[in-house]
Amino acid sequence: MAALVEAGLFRRDFPPGDGDLIGLEIDGEMAEFGVFRVRGEFHCDETRDANPRKLRYSEAELTMHSLIRERFYTMMATDLGVSAQVGELSRGIWELGRKSLPGQGRSKVIFIEDGVRESDLTLFLMRDGHNSHCLLFHGDRPQPPNIPGKTIAQAPLEVRDGRFASEIFEELAASQKTTVAETRIDLAVSPPKLWICGEEFTLPLAPVGMPTDGCGYLAHLLEHPGKSIPCWDLLCALRPALKGEVGKAKWSDESLDKRARSEFLADLRQAKAELGEIEADDMMPECEKERARNRYDALKTECGKHLNIAGKSRPLPGGDQAKNRQKVRKALKVVILHVQKQNGPAGVALATALGDGDPVTFRPPPEWGL
Repeated sequence: MAALVEAGLFRRDFPPGDGDLIGLEIDGEMAEFGVFRVRGEFHCDETRDANPRKLRYSEAELTMHSLIRERFYTMMATDLGVSAQVGELSRGIWELGRKSLPGQGRSKVIFIEDGVRESDLTLFLMRDGHNSHCLLFHGDRPQPPNIPGKTIAQAPLEVRDGRFASEIFEELAASQKTTVAETRIDLAVSPPKLWICGEEFTLPLAPVGMPTDGCGYLAHLLEHPGKSIPCWDLLCALRPALKGEVGKAKWSDESLDKRARSEFLADLRQAKAELGEIEADDMMPECEKERARNRYDALKTECGKHLNIAGKSRPLPGGDQAKNRQKVRKALKVVILHVQKQNGPAGVALATALGDGDPVTFRPPPEWGL
């Protein structure tokens, strides 16, 4: 356990309290014990009536530990060769990442924890935007859900020679009678790479050595072919923290409504009048005069940003939608040009598949196998 704590898979929690009932595994069997602390030592008395065992442990020996699931599932994904995009999608349903499966394109690989109800799993899969799923489990096989339009494969997870393993990837490859040259993207390598019908292309890197935003947008679109995705949703897919900005418009087609313009102008007139009175008062300290000048100048500057010389709202060059579209499309264009330099027709085909405008609908040719 000390090694597992050091590896970051478990964290130390706390020892049990007086009167707690705990389960201890002894000789491969679980047994229930009542726990009491006596002079810094834990006395554990078995609860069974016949020949109850009495055990003694120090606090270090009986301190509990909790599993750090993110680290645990990241290790699982690494063993399975899955791109580690670990996260709990729903209670007991964990995404390990994505993996290209023969005949199914880029699949979302999910581990189903014991105890997840079949109805909850079916509801999650119905709502999830991904169309290809690979479900892994340990223990009882869950009932395979049948959802129109979804490709769902499932298989048990095993441990072989100290590593997680599953035969599903090999089985799918063996059962696939005809294969197509793969179309996929890998952002984990440097530089990132794109394969179109088996042909390899390098993708651009940002100055910090990470894949550009355009690579991230393309990866998201490759996982959702044919789906109409607003540019704002693509931005949020890369930076989930932006979701909190919904409703907080940073740009608008008209920066102020009628009431806000009136209030702005009234504040400005009042600040100007107060400044005139203060400057005319010879007894007023210079610091008060300076404060009044600064307030008036600040309001005047702010008014200039929003109101034209006639006091009417100043239109801004583009709204939220235009800003999002420009940012996403510019990033995607960098990727397209990068591919086009390596293979002109492939770059043109990629540009055609991505289309133009907002939302973005990725429509790859049928021969791409997506």
